[in-house]
Amino acid sequence: MSIFAGVIITILAVLSAMHVLWGLGIWWPVRDEARLARTVVGQAGDAGMPPGPACFAVASALGAAALLTGQIAGWHLLGFLPGWVVTIGGWIVVAVFLFRGAITYTAPWHRLLPAEPFRTFDRLAYAPLCLGLGGGVAALLLA
Repeated sequence: MSIFAGVIITILAVLSAMHVLWGLGIWWPVRDEARLARTVVGQAGDAGMPPGPACFAVASALGAAALLTGQIAGWHLLGFLPGWVVTIGGWIVVAVFLFRGAITYTAPWHRLLPAEPFRTFDRLAYAPLCLGLGGGVAALLLA
């Protein structure tokens, strides 16, 4: 389970770092803000990337999920938190990722975020990644 947890933590840390970059106005991996927004946000029209504070909030949540996953795996990245805090926090992480992954396949989500290539990437990559992360954290909690 240690390698499994390490993979989940690494993915969460990379995603967190990407959101920090976006919050700083660094449009990686697409150098154009409008194209990046169509790729990772999915709003129709010429909407740009979300404002910095929103990106930093997501980055913080992903970073906290990475640290919490390490705690679940017994790595004590957050010191020694009470077991109930780790368990409840872990199940919140699971619920958020499973919800985010599942909502992708609903009609209201498609109407809300119709832009391409986001819609295709969401269906083929982002949602399966969220479902995998949610399932992975759940497996760690149940192990």
